[in-house]
Amino acid sequence: MWAHTLSIIRRLRKEDLATGGRAAQEIRRAIELDPNFLLSYWNLGLVLQEQGDAYAAIQSFEEAVRLSREGSFYLGGLGHAYGRAKRKEESIDVLNKLLQLSEARYISPFDIAVVHLGLGDHDAALEWLEQAYGQRVTRLRSLRDAYFDVLRPDARFLDLMRRVGLPAD
Repeated sequence: MWAHTLSIIRRLRKEDLATGGRAAQEIRRAIELDPNFLLSYWNLGLVLQEQGDAYAAIQSFEEAVRLSREGSFYLGGLGHAYGRAKRKEESIDVLNKLLQLSEARYISPFDIAVVHLGLGDHDAALEWLEQAYGQRVTRLRSLRDAYFDVLRPDARFLDLMRRVGLPAD
């Protein structure tokens, strides 16, 4: 069931971001059906963030972090949301937590890049994305997501997309 729910959520997110649709409402219904399906909270946070509701997005990301037991993927998203909401201190706390965790276990440089992106530090984000490229992190396929729109004018980002095999449009 979770794979079907996830595919519906992804489709709704794309439609919502493109057309101003009903994704948040539908994802909330998915949460009612399964309040422990953390990807619903993650995707709800992404939709709310794009809709400009930083407070609700952060709440959703915080729940995803809790359910994931502080998984680095979810921490990266939370740190990004804090940064975009101008909650710099909390974003830096998440960044430091990821760096600290990386001393004991693998943390994808992609997750660290996402936090830097939220903080508006595009140079650092690109440096960490380059590390992710060097490690062949599969999540680089998501460079076309709205997260990365702010980097599109940068020739370094376009070059990275080309090397990953993604169209630059």
